[in-house]
Amino acid sequence: MKKATSATRFPRDGSAQDELALGVKLKHARIAKAMRLADLAAASGCSESLISKIENRKATPSLNTLHRLAKGLGITIATLLSEQTPAHGIIMREGQRPVLSRIGLGGFGVDGVETELLIPFGADSALQATLLRVQPGARSDGMRQHEGDEVGYIVTGEIALTVEGDTYALKAGDAFFFPSMRPHGVANPGEAAAMIVWVNTPPTL
Repeated sequence: MKKATSATRFPRDGSAQDELALGVKLKHARIAKAMRLADLAAASGCSESLISKIENRKATPSLNTLHRLAKGLGITIATLLSEQTPAHGIIMREGQRPVLSRIGLGGFGVDGVETELLIPFGADSALQATLLRVQPGARSDGMRQHEGDEVGYIVTGEIALTVEGDTYALKAGDAFFFPSMRPHGVANPGEAAAMIVWVNTPPTL
């Protein structure tokens, strides 16, 4: 299938609220289904570059592209275009927060890593805060680096945190901080699940 690569560009100003909402909803739907950009590209026939531009409000999709994306996600176009948005309250109760399976550290698609959002999708926040659960033997899919800063606190279990080639053994009660541009990854070498409060800025999910 030939992949769609074209889209209409538009100014990045406050008048593009519809495109902003669509980008957030598209990204939310993709990650909620544990799909990477490459997964949705393969399922929809759209290029990874185009999908990324739509999610980040750098391009406006055509109706045909919307149809391909919705079909690839297993949802309807109406779902993507719905004006309903999640409530962004002050309190997020246990059991009410979105849980993303197979997504760790804001983008590693791996089994055994589960991410629970502490700040909802679409919230106008400079932070991304998650509760990361890493099962025994699970690890991030390679090293990740991006702009910003990372800070975390080990709630339970133990992890091996690798930052720029150095690996640190951390246990419950330990914390870490490092610039996000330093290549980093995490693994659980223990026999019990590890739980980490992981915060980074700017958001990568």
